[in-house]
Amino acid sequence: MHFVAPQVIVKAVDGVSFSIRSRETFGLVGESGSGKTVTCRSILRLIHPPGEIVAGSIRYQNRELQNRELLTMPGSDFDRIRGREISMIFQDPMTALNPVLRIGNQILETLSKDDKASRQERTERAIQLMKMVGIPAPERRLREFPHQFSGGMRQRVMIAIALSRGPHLLLADEPTTAIDVTIQDQILKLLMRLQRELGMSMLFVTHDLGIVAQTCDTVAVMYAGRIVEQAATMTLFKAPHHPYTLGLIASVPSARSAGERLQPIPGSPPNLAHVPEGCRFHPRCAYASDECRQGEFPLREISPEHLSACIKDVR
Repeated sequence: MHFVAPQVIVKAVDGVSFSIRSRETFGLVGESGSGKTVTCRSILRLIHPPGEIVAGSIRYQNRELQNRELLTMPGSDFDRIRGREISMIFQDPMTALNPVLRIGNQILETLSKDDKASRQERTERAIQLMKMVGIPAPERRLREFPHQFSGGMRQRVMIAIALSRGPHLLLADEPTTAIDVTIQDQILKLLMRLQRELGMSMLFVTHDLGIVAQTCDTVAVMYAGRIVEQAATMTLFKAPHHPYTLGLIASVPSARSAGERLQPIPGSPPNLAHVPEGCRFHPRCAYASDECRQGEFPLREISPEHLSACIKDVR
């Protein structure tokens, strides 16, 4: 996925490839600007100029849809995929929700895609959705505006909208970023419970490794628009291979490191309009050698279902 600007092309997502199994929670983790949100938006074809999906394939299947290619699907057909089959919780509910429309109208707008339902049926469904995500007095709160909800309650509204048409795959783009720790725990438990009850798969985007450890079955680590490591969650934490993953884990405070200085990753992420030659992480890597500056390295198998884009064994 590229953003084309005068005299420069920004490769926001470059060569990213992964698959999500039925009922799996797949984590996508990395620093801000690594391409996580753009990956989610690309899946739902929510990329607009100057952004452009220049190559690749996005394939989706369930019991009814067998291995359908989403990128070349006509818009009218894809409208039946977006929301019904694949839905998304956006990062900031205050900007995703329309501030001048009542909450009820925003939920009903999504439900109106199901043409067979009457307005009364859609209203009853909206009330059920608000109850499902733990919003009290839903009949009254349907008539309120987004600014009358707390941050945690706005996020619950976003979850209700995302789940309103019963998707099989939920893209959760940092759904707990702007919420305090207590409410964050409530939202995470709510998402996990709803996933089990509804039998969904979920792509969970975050930069918080603690959340990954709690929620994800598999995790892919992104850096500068590429996946640099992918493994089962416990494998990644017990035996990280890529230096960037090691740096992320080392920079997380723990009870055992109380009173000790944290170990941040030196430097800053690269400008995606001018990525360094060779491995994109080598300017910040303590293990870098001349070989790392020669060319980019694809993901290779370290052990069954454990992939890394580093040529060294730095464990």
